Amino acid sequence: GKGAGKDPVRAEAWLYGASEKGDLVAGLYLAELHEREKRREKAEQVLKEMSYRIKARHGAVHPLMGQATHQLARVVAASSRQDEAKSLYLEASKIRKESLGPQHSFVANSLNNLGILCRKQGLYAEAESFFERSLAIREKTYGPNHPKVAASINNLAIIYSDQGRYVE
Repeated sequence: GKGAGKDPVRAEAWLYGASEKGDLVAGLYLAELHEREKRREKAEQVLKEMSYRIKARHGAVHPLMGQATHQLARVVAASSRQDEAKSLYLEASKIRKESLGPQHSFVANSLNNLGILCRKQGLYAEAESFFERSLAIREKTYGPNHPKVAASINNLAIIYSDQGRYVE
């Protein structure tokens, strides 16, 4: 926010004095500040409030709702609540697909994070499916030589390595 810099207290003060137009985006940035500073409970609180406000203003299927849900999934995953995080990432992916289109890079990001979460849980086949879907979107969106495409290929390689599938 204006003049808030990296200070969450000033950012929060700015948010609650912000215009109606920018307050939702500012709230998502505030939650990200809290997340980066490892204040997960506060980030979760802000994201839940922003989700409520986004839904009230724009409905349940809106790009901002997809972003808020994706960020909430990330915070919940960092708090070791994997099943809840998975559900939230699936919801974020669905919202993003419906509001932005199935080939949008934000859909790929949610799918990628689902793959990472499933890999950590040892759900390799599911993780592989999410990584492959993310890779397909990223290749179409960015082309074959983009760093996000390379990251997706690397994630698939890690899954293969975890399973001893070295030939692939």
